[in-house]
Amino acid sequence: MRYTDFLEWLKTEKGMNIRSARDVISRSKRTLGLTKQPEIDEESMQKLVDSIEYHDFSSCIKSQLKRSITLYQEFTNSVQKPNNTREETQ
Repeated sequence: MRYTDFLEWLKTEKGMNIRSARDVISRSKRTLGLTKQPEIDEESMQKLVDSIEYHDFSSCIKSQLKRSITLYQEFTNSVQKPNNTREETQ
């Protein structure tokens, strides 16, 4: 994962303060551990829900973990779009 870039994106694009952004990063790392994946991708949400440990968490924690996946996917999509746009115009 591109933690530093993701952290900056959370602060600038989502208006999060540093503590909230770091919490999202922490939850993203936790998600990777639960799903046993090296990177968050389109399968991460399903793998998270399918993990045994996930069902032991409170609804609040479940929501936070899912949100971290959604935010990381949004981040990767936003980073890819400008690159694709530049390639198309060149």
